[in-house]
This record gives sequence, C-alpha cells and structure tokens, in this order.
Amino acid sequence: MKLETTPSVAAHLTDFANLVTLGNLVLGTGAAMLLLVDHDILAVLALIWAVFLDHLDGYLARMSSDAQSYKRAFGCELDNLADLISFSVVPGMFAFVLGGMDGIAAAVGLFLPVCGALRLAYFNLYGLRNRRFVGVPATYCAALFAIVPVYLLHQLLHAPRWTILSIGVVLGAVQVLPISMPKLRLPILTLFGCAVSLSVLIVVTVGSIK
Repeated sequence: MKLETTPSVAAHLTDFANLVTLGNLVLGTGAAMLLLVDHDILAVLALIWAVFLDHLDGYLARMSSDAQSYKRAFGCELDNLADLISFSVVPGMFAFVLGGMDGIAAAVGLFLPVCGALRLAYFNLYGLRNRRFVGVPATYCAALFAIVPVYLLHQLLHAPRWTILSIGVVLGAVQVLPISMPKLRLPILTLFGCAVSLSVLIVVTVGSIK
C-alpha cells in the first residue's frame, strides 16, 4: 500500500479494532504468564476471552468506515501476529508445562506453534476455498485445548499427562491437514454469551471441587 506520507504507529491505534486485537495479544500472553505461576484456571479464562476478542476485532473491522484504509491493512498484519502468539505459541506452552516439561512435552509444545504458523501462512496466501477453511483455524483449536485438556482433563479429572499431549498433537495436526470446514460467523452477542457462560461454569465447577 503506497501512501504519500508514512503514518506513525500511534496513528493506527485510533482504530478501535486494532486496540481490541492488542487486547487479544495481552490476554494470550497473560495466559502464558498465569500458567507459569500455577494459575491454570485464570490462564484458561484469559485464553477464552482472547478468542472472543479475536472475533470481536474482525466484527469491528467489518463495521468500520475505514474498512479500506491503511488502518485496516495494519490491523490484518497485527491480527496475524496476535493470533500466532495467543493461539499457537501459548497453547504450546500449555502443552509443555502441563505435559511434564520433559522432551516429549517440549516436542508437542513446539509442534503446536509450528502447525499454527504453517496454517496461518497458508491461509494468508490462499484464503478460503469455496467459503470454507482448509485446515481447522488455530483460534478454534486454542479454545478446544483450553477447555478440554486444561480445564476438563487436568483440573477436573486429573487425567494423566499423555492425554493432554495426545490432544495437543491432534489439534496441531488438524490445522495443517486438508480438512474442509465452514467459516462460522455467529452473532457477536452470542459469542459474548458463550464466553461469559464458559467463564462462570469454569469458576463455579472448580470452586465446588476445592
């Protein structure tokens, strides 16, 4: 994109969608920090809300009057970077820490961001195919990984580590396999309700077993 003058970094932050994308990045990174200090449930909640913000920033971008401006182009680049960290690198850290922090856990922890990066690069190059994704988006995989292995298996059922690592391998693989799935575009209020409901459910169930 050619511009007569190069805008400052701060100029791009006047687009609220870009601020929401930064919120996604902050929550995703915060989830990793919470995990490292043994606040697993708070880490899960942070990742769930990062997923919501990832959908919200797309909604806001589509509604913006600056949809074709340099801010939109900047937002796309920022969104890609935030998604890679929040939904690929951070789940990899979850797998490593909760998987035992040994060689096998490290392999799975590296496998997830590698698959996420490959899938994101592929999507950026080829986009949708007949309005369908090729490979499961990292956002969906991150949400599933936070809810199923971390919350359900680790926190509630105290399942052995191999179950968490196995699910991590599966969720990494489905991102790069030629799996066709429709693009889900639920109303933003529905997604907000899902995030709130999941958060309440997790807090109540974990609190009741302690």
